[in-house]
Amino acid sequence: MKNRFKLSQKARVSVTTVLCAAVLFLTCMITAAASGDERVHINDGSFSVSFTSTATDLQEILQEAENHGVLPLEKMDYAEYDPETREVFISRRIAVVITDGNNTLYTETYSSFTVEQILRENGIVLPEGSVCIPKESDRVENGDTILVGTLQVEPAASERGVYMAQPLRSSLVRLNSGMCSVVLKVNDAITQLEVDASFTVEDVLRENGVELVLGDRVNQEKDTHVYNNMNILVKKTQHIRVYADGQTTQLSLYGGTVAQALQVGKITLGKDDIINYPVETTIFNDMEIVIQRVTYGEHTAEEAIPYGTDYEEDGSMYIGSTVVETPGEDGSQEVTYRDRYVDGVLESSEAISSKVIREPVNEKVRTGTLKKKAVKAYAGAGVAVDCNGNSFSYTSVLTGSGTAYYGGGTTSIGLKAQYGVVAVDPTIIPYGTKMYITSCDGRFVYGYCIAGDTGGFAWDGSAIADLYYDTYGECVQFGRRDINIYILG
Repeated sequence: MKNRFKLSQKARVSVTTVLCAAVLFLTCMITAAASGDERVHINDGSFSVSFTSTATDLQEILQEAENHGVLPLEKMDYAEYDPETREVFISRRIAVVITDGNNTLYTETYSSFTVEQILRENGIVLPEGSVCIPKESDRVENGDTILVGTLQVEPAASERGVYMAQPLRSSLVRLNSGMCSVVLKVNDAITQLEVDASFTVEDVLRENGVELVLGDRVNQEKDTHVYNNMNILVKKTQHIRVYADGQTTQLSLYGGTVAQALQVGKITLGKDDIINYPVETTIFNDMEIVIQRVTYGEHTAEEAIPYGTDYEEDGSMYIGSTVVETPGEDGSQEVTYRDRYVDGVLESSEAISSKVIREPVNEKVRTGTLKKKAVKAYAGAGVAVDCNGNSFSYTSVLTGSGTAYYGGGTTSIGLKAQYGVVAVDPTIIPYGTKMYITSCDGRFVYGYCIAGDTGGFAWDGSAIADLYYDTYGECVQFGRRDINIYILG
C-alpha cells in the first residue's frame, strides 16, 4: 500500500501564496533587468544614499547624485566607482587637528582615511603605551580633533576627563602661535594669504573685504580658527539680469560664464542674435546681459529700370547743340529683398534677386559737331600805336570774343600761368605767337602777350582767346567782350 500525502486546504492556500509571490518577485527582477534600472549606492563619509539609475558612467552618476543631496566634488575631492556592486565611494579633502595636549598640528587629509592612516601621513608613530582618540581604525570628519599621547585618567573619570601628559612630536605647531598660510578662494579668484594663527575664518573674510550675504556659501564655520595650509572656499552669489524678448530674467549663480548663465535661465541664443558680452565672459555681480533677436524676412517690390541715352553725332549742328530724336522710356523689374530685423525693427534690406518685367527704351539724341568760327573779322598787315605811344608792326588782326581767367598753375607749353600768357585755339593761333591785345571799344588794353595755353573754348569756338589775370576781380571787370588781336611779325 502506497503512502500518500494530502495537503489540507489551508496548506494549499499557503503554497499558492508563496508561488504567486515568487512569480511576482521574478517578474519584477526581469522587468528591472530589461529596463536597465539598478540601484546605485553613494557613500560620502557619514552620509549615504541609494537611488535607481541607468547611468554607468561615474560622472553621470555623480550628477544624478546631486539631485539626492550629495554635494558636488571640490577640486581636491575624488570618487571611486565599483561597477559590480554599483557602489560609489567619495573621499573629500578635510581639515583635521592633531594635538598631544601641549602642541597642535593643523593638517589636511581625506575623509576616507582612518585615524591610523592620518597619523602615518603626518609622520606620527604611537610608542608603546600611548593611545589616540578616536581609535586608529575610526574615521574622522572635517574639523575633528585627534588626541595622541600617554593616557592618564582620574578614577571614575569619563572620556572627557582624558588628557595627554607626554608630547609625542616636537614639530607640532603650538596652538594660536605664529603665522599660517591660508588659501582664500572667492568663486574663481584665488588669493594666497599669510595670516595670524589666532584669526578665525570670519576674521580672514573681514580683513579681505569679503562680505557674506544671503545665499553665499563657505566651506568652513566662521568661528573656526585658521590653520596652516587651510583652504577657505567662498561661493558668492552673483546676481545678474538678462534682457531678452521684452522680458527681464533675474538669475543668481555662484560664478560661471555668460553661456552657463543663459543655460540656467533657459534662454536660447540664436546664431544670428546680438549679445553685448562674448558667451565665454565670466559673470560678475549686477551684470546686465542684453540679447537682441535677429530675424529675417523677404519682400518683393516693382521698381523702374532707368533708360539710357544713345548719342548720334550731327555735323550740321554746332558743338553744344542737341536734339532728342526718340524719347526714352523706363523699364520695370520685380526685385526680391532679404530684410534683417533686430528686435522686430527693420534694420536693413539687401536685394537678392530681380526679374525684368519690361525692358527700358533708350533715348536717342543728336549732338552737334560743327565748330563755330571764333574769328568774327580778319584784317591784313599794318602799323599801329600802343598805349604808350610807341608804333608796332603787325602781320594780321583777328577780331572775336574774349574771356578772362585766373588761378595759377602751369600752361600747356610749360610756362607759369601769369599775366601776359594767353590761352588760344592753337589751330588758329599757334603756341608761342607774340600778340598785342585790346578791346574793340578801346576801354581795355591787355597789351603785349604770348600764346601759351588753351582751354575748352577752343573746341566749341565760343571765344578767340582767354586772357589771364592775377585776380578774380580783374576777371569779373573784364567779363566777356570783343577783342582785337594784333599778330606781331
